[in-house]
Amino acid sequence: EDGIRDYKVTGVQTCALPICGYTLMGIQTAAYADGVWYFGCYGSPQVLLWADRSFRLLGKQPFQAALGLVPLPDGRFLVARGKTEKKSSHSARVQLALPDEKTGLRLLE
Repeated sequence: EDGIRDYKVTGVQTCALPICGYTLMGIQTAAYADGVWYFGCYGSPQVLLWADRSFRLLGKQPFQAALGLVPLPDGRFLVARGKTEKKSSHSARVQLALPDEKTGLRLLE
């Protein structure tokens, strides 16, 4: 086997989320863990939205997470955060975070 697979997408469902009006540039990444949806959004400032499983907004907080959110089995998250320097250099790093009722996610030092 050469490791290449041909995946065919036969149907994609889309829906308008009632929380989308809270962002400047829309949702860039989403993750679901323990009954909560987390959405990382571009904009100035970048924001994190979190909602219950029915997409009722639970909170909105300035937080850079638009490059990626990954829930881990131990309850923590990997959060990808980016940086642009001199209009041409882009970099990113991954940081650990924990869920927080007041701020959505809280970075660990």
